[in-house]
Order: sequence, then structure tokens, then C-alpha cells
Amino acid sequence: MVSNWYIVWLILLPSLAFSQVEFRALPESNTVLEGSYVEVSFQIANGKDSFFEAPKFKGFSQAGGASTSSSVSIINGVTKQSKSYTYTLLANKVGTYQIGSATATINGKEYKTKPFVIEVLKGRKVSDNDKEAFVKIIASDTTAYVGQQIWLQYKLYTRLNVRQFNIFNEPDYDGFYVEGLEQQTRFKKEIVNGVEYFTRDLQKVALFPQQVGSYEIPNTNVSLGISNKNSNSFFSRIDRQMTVFAEGFLITVQDLPPNAPISFSGAVGKYKMNSRINKRRLTTDDAIAFEMIIEGNGDSRMVDAPVWEVPENIEWYEPNTIVEEQIVTKNSFKRNKEVYEYILVAKRPGVYSFTPSFSYFDVDSNAYVTLQNEHARIAVTQGTNASKEVVLTKDTLALAPIMAKTRLRQNTEASFNRGVYLGGLGVTGLLGIGLLLYRRKLESDGYFDEDIQRRKKAKLQIIQDLEAEMASGDYSQNKRYIELLSLSFRKYINQKFGQRKLQLTDQEIVSLLSDEGMPIEIIERTKEFFSSSTMILYAGANADKRDRLKDSWEQIINGIEEEIQKKAP
Repeated sequence: MVSNWYIVWLILLPSLAFSQVEFRALPESNTVLEGSYVEVSFQIANGKDSFFEAPKFKGFSQAGGASTSSSVSIINGVTKQSKSYTYTLLANKVGTYQIGSATATINGKEYKTKPFVIEVLKGRKVSDNDKEAFVKIIASDTTAYVGQQIWLQYKLYTRLNVRQFNIFNEPDYDGFYVEGLEQQTRFKKEIVNGVEYFTRDLQKVALFPQQVGSYEIPNTNVSLGISNKNSNSFFSRIDRQMTVFAEGFLITVQDLPPNAPISFSGAVGKYKMNSRINKRRLTTDDAIAFEMIIEGNGDSRMVDAPVWEVPENIEWYEPNTIVEEQIVTKNSFKRNKEVYEYILVAKRPGVYSFTPSFSYFDVDSNAYVTLQNEHARIAVTQGTNASKEVVLTKDTLALAPIMAKTRLRQNTEASFNRGVYLGGLGVTGLLGIGLLLYRRKLESDGYFDEDIQRRKKAKLQIIQDLEAEMASGDYSQNKRYIELLSLSFRKYINQKFGQRKLQLTDQEIVSLLSDEGMPIEIIERTKEFFSSSTMILYAGANADKRDRLKDSWEQIINGIEEEIQKKAP
């Protein structure tokens, strides 16, 4: 009789064929106390094993044989199957021990795990001064830049059977945009000052600083529900409560340094860039679809589509964001991926090469980094619909040969009207002069300058973006509402005045408006807008106050638009 597992395997085999086989060693911890136990698992994912051999565990004794477990999950049509061999090891002697590779035959092919190291430490007797449980607040960085991602972790250390917890007075994270991160919810062993603790995450978030300043992560009390029974059941009885103290700290947020490259569009953190083009040979009738793929861990809301130089005689249009997704990495930073599509058109035949550029501020080196991808040359030939441009050279100015034969024929067409001909020439000439003057007027107004056009459209674009964002998300909370208005206003200033620095401080925006000759009424209203925003963030506000703040936001933008129109020639 065929086993049930074999039938399941036959059903899942087609979808598993497209998943990559993984074979990993997963130690419970890389440190353990002498005389204590540690678990080591060897996990096979997306494959069926016909042979498995564990490594030698030098320095350890096995507590019984291996236990095996299997799991199958189907998410969005993608099947993931895994099998684990788990060993419980007793640490016999202090020292550092390298555990070799496990070997398995998976889908008919041999695989090996990577070796790893376990350090056995000398333990000590637990004293009355050693805490039974405590919580640490840990940040990836306490000094950061505007737009940089930092993670904040509330981590439990315990020697007790903690079944419940409650974090009191968790901060609102004023000055930060906040997103949740995947947490380590299973207990792991860690050694602290020679004492063994079980650890897990109570809370873990990604913080994205929005403004320069110092921000407090306050001291926090955490209530722990303790069970006297060593049961893993969620419904274990809580026998007593314990409150532990977690010490806070300050996070200092600083502004980016000046002199950012022209291809910098607001990305801060660690990034990589790639690009692709849809064709190598085309005519002047065709459009080129060029895609730039940006992936990194900064605040994606502050990143605009990169601006880079294109060859002469190439027209490009405002890029579209065609892909925007988050890549969640377990126990690490949250990453974002954006794909920008640029439509390019060649005005003249020729051979062109493209070198797209993307710049970001690297938080490790504290410097701007520019990434470039050089693409192969693209050959453009003359199309059928575009008018051909004739370029006269010395070689083409020579007279063509006179016809060898001349034939005379009688003119049977209507008589030539000299007056009509001269009149037509005059009208054509006036039209040509008029068109030339009109084109010069458009050029003086910046009609053919993409940067000027982008500035003219700044108001319309920012209002459309704001309405779309508010329609797609929940902005009933004051903090998110203020962050959205503030970010939208800064993007408007960036686009309107051609600033390459999106993270302008409040004072820098006020100074910029003054330098641009804005009247004192607009400058004072802008100061009041920033002051009211801060007040609502900290003191809260009802719907009426929020609406008044939005009205103020619109009045400032309309006032700037009117002043620029007055100054237009």
C-alpha cells in the first residue's frame, strides 16, 4: 500500500521543482555554558532526501538520537516543504568547537551544510544579584541621518517561564516614520556575564527620522506574566506578575552634508542599482523603454525618480514608477524596491550610449556614492514618418551632373499668375516669422526646458499625490497626518525651486523663501504652519484644527504660485 506521504509528495512535486533546494545548519545558539544543553537542527527545504548523515559533535554528548519534523505550506500558489533533523547536545568541556558539515542526498544530488562554531563557556553560580528577567531597549544606531532606517528592539532576557508581557508607556516615536519589523518570537539561549538566559523580541520596529534633532526613547516598564509550570502551551496559567524596568536613551538625528551630486534624489542608507533597456536597434519612429531598478533600505517616501544625463538629440519624458514593493528580510532591515520607467525618443539617426546614474548617501562611509551602469551602444536609423534632416558638407556642395538629354513639350496647364505667386510667398514668409517668434516665446517661457516644466507643474503634481495618498491610507491619527502634510510641502519646495536636498529643515525652508523674494506674509504663514504642526504632534488636535492646518498648507502654496506668476516676464 502506498504511504500517504508518498502521495502528497507526488502532488507537490511539480511546484517544488521550481523552488531552489536549501540545506542549512541551524544551531540554537553559538554559545553555551559548560554542562548545559544546546539544540542543533539541519533543515532541508524544497527537496526530498534519500540519505542524511550528521557531522561529528566533538566536545559534546548526544542526549538520545535525532528527532525529525516535516512541514508543508502553500502561499500564493507557491509550495514550500521542509524537513529537519534536530539533535540535543550536552556541552562537556570549556572550549571552542567547530562542527563539520552534514551530508544529504536531496533529489538525487549530494549537498553539504556549512561548518559552524559553538563556544562552550565556564558558567558560574547564580547569585542574588543576577536578575531573573530583564528587558533591554536596543537600537541599531543612536546617531542617524534624516531618511536613514534604524531598527529599535525591546528584547526580553529571562530565566523564568514568561507567558505574557505588556509594554507600558511605549513611545509615539515623534519625529519618526514607523513600520513594523518581523520579530524573533521563539526563545533562544544567550549567555550574559556567565549566566544563561532565554531571549526573544517583545517589539521590533523600523524608524525613519523625518527631521533634525534629538529624540528621546523613554524609560519603559514591562509587565511579565510568569507561570510556575514549564509548559509551552499558550493557555498556561499565570501564577504571578513581575514588572521590569528598561532604560531608554536619546537618538540624535543630523542633516545630510552639502554638495550632493545632481543624480542624488533623496536615498539614504545602503542601495544597489540596475537598469535594462528593451531594444538595441530602432528608428526615429520608435520609443525606447528604459528601466532603472533601485533597491535599498532607506525611507522610500523621500526618494524621487533619479535624474541623469541623456545624450544630445534624445528626448525623455517624466518617468513612471511601475513597480514598488517591500522586501522583508528576517531579523534585519526592511528593504524597498522601486522600478522607474523612462520613455526616450531619438530625434536624429545616430549611435547613442547611455550611462544611467543613481546617487545615495552611504551611512557607513558618511559620503555620497554614485552608481552607474554603462549600456551597449544603441543604433538609431531614420524612420519613415519623421522628416529627414539634410546636413550640407563640402563634399555635398559640388554640382550634380547636367542632364544628357533635354526634351521640349507644350505647356497645357493654366497660365502662371505672378500676383498670386508673390502673394503666397508673402503669406508663407509671415507665417514662418510668426512661428519663429512663437517658438522663441515658448523657449523664453521654458516650454522646452524639462526642469522648468517640472517646476511649473509642482503644485498640480503635489496636490494629486497628496489626494492619492490620503485616499489609499488611514490618516485619522494626528502623527501620520502631520507627517504626510510636512513631506508633501517639502516635496513641493524641492520641485518648485529646484532643490536637490529634500530633507530641508524648517529654518532652511524659511530662509529659501526669503532668498526667493517671497513677501513677509507668506514667510510668516510658513512659520505658523511649522509651529502648528509641531503643536498638533505633541498636544493633539480635533478634525477642525487639522482642516485649518490643511487650509494653511494650501494658502502657502497658492501664495507662492501667485508671487511667481507676478514675477514672470
